[in-house]
Amino acid sequence: MIKGYGVKLIPLQKDDLELVRFWRNSDKIRQYAKNKEYITKDHHKKWFETKKGYYFVVEINSEKIGLIWLKKHDDFYESGFYIYEDKYLNNIYSYKIVTLLHKFAFEILKLNEIYCEILPENKRAIRFNLSLGFEKISDIKYVLTKENFYKFLNKFEKLLEKY
Repeated sequence: MIKGYGVKLIPLQKDDLELVRFWRNSDKIRQYAKNKEYITKDHHKKWFETKKGYYFVVEINSEKIGLIWLKKHDDFYESGFYIYEDKYLNNIYSYKIVTLLHKFAFEILKLNEIYCEILPENKRAIRFNLSLGFEKISDIKYVLTKENFYKFLNKFEKLLEKY
């Protein structure tokens, strides 16, 4: 478990699969996913059994509110997340959640960069990731270097701890 800023990132367990599948199949989450197809129970179970990387259920005030991950590819990690509970959207919680994951990636896993893919129509996610220090490298691909992460952290960590 990773804790900080009033947030917990709890490793995804089998017991959470149906909740996560419910979130992922909701229109408000699915509209921004690369794969917009409905995810069946069997498909989700198979994904869980073969997933590579780190997946965490996000918990705030003892409430499970979303999912965040570092998906392992052959030679890089791709980050992503979604928040299902609306009261935690468009505020400092998104920054707290992602900062915890990025600290884990750069400090524990010793990564030098993290990638993410964002569909062009997801303007809110593009603005958010650019504000974290990600840089656009193709139509949908962005990269966050360790150096840019620490520039962000040095500017904003006091705010993350305060609010």
